Amino acid sequence: MRTGAFYGLAAAQPAQAPNRLINALRDEDPLFRNIAASVIGETSGAADTKAYADAFPTLPPQGQAALVRGLMARKDPLARPVVVAAAQSANPAVKAAAVKALSVLGMPDDVPMLAALLDNADPALADAANYALTFMQGDGVNNGIASAAGSSPAPARAKLIELLATRRAEQALPIAVASLTDSDAAVRIAAMKALQPIAGQDQAAALLDALKKSAGSGERTAAERTLVAVAGRTGDALLKVLQDELAKNGPDTSVALLHVVARIRNQQALETVLAALDNKKEPVREEAVRIISDWPTLDAAPHLLVMAQSKDLSHQVLGLRGYVRLVGLEPAPENKIKMLNDAMALAKRPEEKKAVVGAWAAVFATQSLDALRPALDDPDVQNEAAAAILAVATEIAKNPNAKPAAIDALNLLIQKSPNPSLKEKAQNTLAAIQ
Repeated sequence: MRTGAFYGLAAAQPAQAPNRLINALRDEDPLFRNIAASVIGETSGAADTKAYADAFPTLPPQGQAALVRGLMARKDPLARPVVVAAAQSANPAVKAAAVKALSVLGMPDDVPMLAALLDNADPALADAANYALTFMQGDGVNNGIASAAGSSPAPARAKLIELLATRRAEQALPIAVASLTDSDAAVRIAAMKALQPIAGQDQAAALLDALKKSAGSGERTAAERTLVAVAGRTGDALLKVLQDELAKNGPDTSVALLHVVARIRNQQALETVLAALDNKKEPVREEAVRIISDWPTLDAAPHLLVMAQSKDLSHQVLGLRGYVRLVGLEPAPENKIKMLNDAMALAKRPEEKKAVVGAWAAVFATQSLDALRPALDDPDVQNEAAAAILAVATEIAKNPNAKPAAIDALNLLIQKSPNPSLKEKAQNTLAAIQ
């Protein structure tokens, strides 16, 4: 009742509202103070703003913090001097509230002070400074952040580069490129992340150099991800450079370069990865196998079929799984059937057998039933084969010419499947199509 009545009085008697709100800010009840701050934020008027600013020094710290939050919501430029003064407060809560309020009331002149707070030991204060620099408006703000990035300690430099990228400032690109050679790894990583959405062919050389000189896995991963993004935008223009670099570098860098090549996803990129299967470095060869097994286009199918015949079990499994996955991309039913017949003959483990049988379930042709019937006698995939037969037979039975094959397969399922649920479904389907 007390808070509701306060709202009502403030609305009904606006001339008395400032004094009532100022008194409320002195209240020991935080809820009451917060409501006063909300009302201050929801109202306007230069005279009232001056009254609040004049009262600020007389308030207890909790009231000062609440008032600053209200002035932030009020967005009246006349409140700026008191907010700037509050940003120098010795009280952490008041200081943090004022720093955050500079997101609305700040000016370019405030950027150096805010930049210095980005690596403050008080997380609330550092977060408030980051918030202010993220949302502060004004023609000179980005220039101020860029200037601070050149003179701040390393932790703040990294955050300032991130801020320029977040703000989509034009200064982000040149500063991030220059920071790729910074002495601090965190700054270099921040620069790479900033470049990820904006770098192009012109920045590729600097990013490749950063990748080669990366001091650890975190930095290498950041450089790789940025180059992958560039490859997605530039494609062939980057490929020749990557091919040259693959022949020059150690395994860690070469593996990262293969990931970048893979993002280009054309025939030349595929051939580049295929060539890496014969690389002298084992980590590069193994990564090439993994990349080809995940290749997203049908161009890789013949190579995956060869891999699926490998004597190396891990290569054989990766090749076969990749080959079966690509069946789903093949538009021609007759090609799907051939691919799955090839895969069926090469599947050795239960896991791969199940993958092949599951793929047959999406190929609605009598040839699918021919391939699946023998699998009813294989305990590794008996249930999967029965489920696939049920799916295919139900669909192809709609074609009068295929109905006899569907009926025959369903009868065989009922005879051989040990699964009561599947047998019942097959009987129901038979009853429906006969």
